Amino acid sequence: MSAASWGPQRVGAPQRSTDGAGVHAYVVDTGVRKTHAEFGGRADWVGDFVGATSSRPVSDDARDCDPGDGHGTHVAGVLGGRTLGVAPGVQLHALRILACTGTTRTDPEAAIHAVDWITENGRKPAVVNISPLRLETTEARLDDAIRRSIRAGFVYVVSAGGMPDLSRFTPQRIAEVIVVGASTEDDRAMQSEYGPRLTLFAPGARIPAAGRAADDAIVVGDGDSYAAPMVSGIVAMYLQRHAGASAADAKQALLASAKRDAIANAGRSPGLLAHVIQ
Repeated sequence: MSAASWGPQRVGAPQRSTDGAGVHAYVVDTGVRKTHAEFGGRADWVGDFVGATSSRPVSDDARDCDPGDGHGTHVAGVLGGRTLGVAPGVQLHALRILACTGTTRTDPEAAIHAVDWITENGRKPAVVNISPLRLETTEARLDDAIRRSIRAGFVYVVSAGGMPDLSRFTPQRIAEVIVVGASTEDDRAMQSEYGPRLTLFAPGARIPAAGRAADDAIVVGDGDSYAAPMVSGIVAMYLQRHAGASAADAKQALLASAKRDAIANAGRSPGLLAHVIQ
């Protein structure tokens, strides 16, 4: 574990008894640089769902299209990087829901089709991480798709998304998912107005992990997007020991292991800090 990676240390990753080996992590994001040294051959591409009209990807290309440092690659690195990740044995699978046009807006239809692909084709035990998606809409097709996937045996972890009042947004409003907000190194919430729908907090400030520019690129990121994969890594390690666990089982175990009253500035959200499940 790199001394620079305070986040995994804060959630107890150095004391882990498992590493996520045999567990599948589906990273629904901007794509992933699968050849990065942090992944050690454990990353692959499911495909590109932008423009898809069904659960079949339009191509098997899921390279990281983020115009910045590589959002999806960074998320995957926090979740399962060899030296900077929480669960360095997990198998990483990339599903792209952001177009390679320089946009930073995810495609809602792509997200629904990516979730449906996981439900129909994904391998278990598995955790699904969705960091870049926050939709303010009353339309419920994404909610329904994720609930179907959870009933099929997949655990979903999503970022809180940075905006107040999670009840206005999907997938954050879905009761069955694990919703994660970012905390700082001095254990303060980066957003105090999420409300009671937030599940818990995890480190999300100045988090180093893999970047998309090169196979050895390391970048530093801030935000809920990087707190969510901290928790996905914890869930992956739990599933390694409890392969038949349901999403409800994983969420309950996560809540039971979290540090209570650990986060300042949490507002009406639970002041829980994620911790490795023993």
